[in-house]
Amino acid sequence: MARNRIIYQSEALFVSATGITASGSVKQIHRVQSANYSFDLSRQDINQFGQLAALDRIILEQPTVALDFSYYVESGEQEDLIGFDVGNGASAVSSILSGDDVSPRQDMQTYYITTSPEGNDNAGYASNASGVIGIGNAFMTSYSVEGGVGDFISASVNCEGLNICFSKSATDTVPDPTLDSTAGTLANTVTPVTMPLATVGTGAGNPKALRHGDVLLALGTGQIGVNATDLTNFHAQNFSFSFELSRTNLEKLGSRFAYSKEIEFPSSASLDVSAIVGDLNGTNDAMLEDYLNDAGDTESSPVVSCSGAGSTSGLKYTLMGAKLDSQGFSSSIGDNKTVDLSYSTQIGGPQDATHGIKIDKI
Repeated sequence: MARNRIIYQSEALFVSATGITASGSVKQIHRVQSANYSFDLSRQDINQFGQLAALDRIILEQPTVALDFSYYVESGEQEDLIGFDVGNGASAVSSILSGDDVSPRQDMQTYYITTSPEGNDNAGYASNASGVIGIGNAFMTSYSVEGGVGDFISASVNCEGLNICFSKSATDTVPDPTLDSTAGTLANTVTPVTMPLATVGTGAGNPKALRHGDVLLALGTGQIGVNATDLTNFHAQNFSFSFELSRTNLEKLGSRFAYSKEIEFPSSASLDVSAIVGDLNGTNDAMLEDYLNDAGDTESSPVVSCSGAGSTSGLKYTLMGAKLDSQGFSSSIGDNKTVDLSYSTQIGGPQDATHGIKIDKI
């Protein structure tokens, strides 16, 4: 009987290191809220004199598979799975920057979306999936985490892949969608990938989600007219922490597609915060003119700490070596006076302990 629809109940998202097919290598990403995928085929017409229609429409550029998904932040397991160095005391993208010098590669992943039969929860379904979508050679291009009053803390990830495979699964194994980017063919046609069963993912001490009351901000110095270091008078309403890892294709003669997709540098990370204004900073006089000299334009490292109530689990995001880019006040009849702050820094190398991004477990 034909299926009428697919809803969130029936789907689960998994990830593994690209090219790794051993049993147990595929891990589930929990608390997923959305998952979208698509692909574009850029074609070039071949025309000639004497014929109105094109002889053919050839794919000349490498197809791009787009994947974006969002999930509720917990305590770092999801970030570990998608390639970040969490809790290593250094840059969160150290392994990603290393590319293929790290084995298995942390900058390239394979994602799978499984579908259970209609009317069945995917989590806990003990039989094989009715279908699996595999996205191979997926590179993360951006990551962001945000939260606000009345919302859970959520993260969003965008990826670019080289291949997508739709499998109607009759067993617990599916084809490996990893491509040999030079040849444009499957890198592995022998060993299939074993898909695990989906689980609910509610371990002991692991928060189901983080709320706005679980978030603490430490912005450090550098604001004008706002005492952001005194949290009793800085009433933050929302935040957004993000960075880009955009990729550029490296191509060469003899290769059907790009032989590598490398990160474009320089690359920046940012933190945006909105707050209700309490007391203005009256402890020290401050003026914009101070920022026009090196001594006044100081760096700080804003920290966003997210820890579940009654739990020691959570995450801490640090924007190392950040500087204030903008600050705006808003006041009108009927509304609270608010301030919007924007910070940014450039992503540094693994040896740079003063600039870049850190993600630590709490």
